[in-house]
Amino acid sequence: MEKTLATWESVEIFHSGDDFFSALIADVRRAKFSIQIEVYIFNIDSFTRPLLTELAQAQQRGVTVQILVDGFGSFQSLNQ
Repeated sequence: MEKTLATWESVEIFHSGDDFFSALIADVRRAKFSIQIEVYIFNIDSFTRPLLTELAQAQQRGVTVQILVDGFGSFQSLNQ
């Protein structure tokens, strides 16, 4: 079954971070036009490095990638 665009009427709840990141990476791989990610806390770690690699690959295939990171919530991580 092919996955369609998510709407407010179709929400998926994740009970573990591993499941969330696996689904997020799968969605990034399927993206055709654009990806927008907004986060409060963004750490560069073992979870986000594969995500950043996938986002870079998406951008190389012509997908517009935008990440909005909160400067206060991610201050420590982004200033290392």
